[in-house]
Amino acid sequence: MLVLLPGKLIESGEFEKNLYGTSTDSVRQVINTGKICVLCLHTQALKVLRSSDLKPYIIFIAPPSQERLRALLAKDNKNPKPEELRDIIERAREMEQSCGHLFDAIIVNTDQDKAFNELLRLINKLDTEPQWVPCSWLR
Repeated sequence: MLVLLPGKLIESGEFEKNLYGTSTDSVRQVINTGKICVLCLHTQALKVLRSSDLKPYIIFIAPPSQERLRALLAKDNKNPKPEELRDIIERAREMEQSCGHLFDAIIVNTDQDKAFNELLRLINKLDTEPQWVPCSWLR
């Protein structure tokens, strides 16, 4: 049985009978080297991350319209069924509805290059410009 200590793991789970986790210490080690740590987390982890002392900037990458999503996937020789596309868009809408208050920015992935460049722009902005932060982070 895995015992999770509060504040030690941002996210944990099991995949194919293997336990995994993202520890706050490993993220802190990356930050302490002067690098920016980019994570792809489940929505359940966002509340843990937001309440940690890691001072995260949370960016949600949202899918485009169903037709645009179909076109993007076709470029990668993927041909999902219409119900799969609707499911992706619906799950994203649910994530925005339940966790949107935790997002600092939203990037709509209408084009992979544009979305990547917008992500880089936001990261560079964080690195070079002052930001508003919750007062609890200043303690």
